[in-house]
Amino acid sequence: MKTKTKTRSGIGSRLVAALTEVRYVLASGDPVEKHLVVRVVEIPDPGVYTAKTVRKLRNQLGISQAVFARLLGVSTELVEHWEQGVTTPRPIARRLLDEIAIDPAAYLRRQLAGSGKRAAVA
Repeated sequence: MKTKTKTRSGIGSRLVAALTEVRYVLASGDPVEKHLVVRVVEIPDPGVYTAKTVRKLRNQLGISQAVFARLLGVSTELVEHWEQGVTTPRPIARRLLDEIAIDPAAYLRRQLAGSGKRAAVA
């Protein structure tokens, strides 16, 4: 009867080698930066959106709450709650709102480009 031997894929071998290297670096007691490339990336918090700023952004797009909700992938009720100040957007929604706020008209055009529809904004 033949027995199968396990062979590591290319990525598996590289992963094992990388983890082995990390193990030796940690065991050496030296600062990790001495042996490995360490990058520090600062990511700012998403913007703060009040009822007024959410409504203003939607109005800049010239779209209804329902269309805005669809654009964001949330319910119309949630957009209503944001605009009434009942709730505030969560961080992931605020990141998307940040992207829209950079250039609302351009964002809407990009979203509609794939749908074959024209944006109603200049």
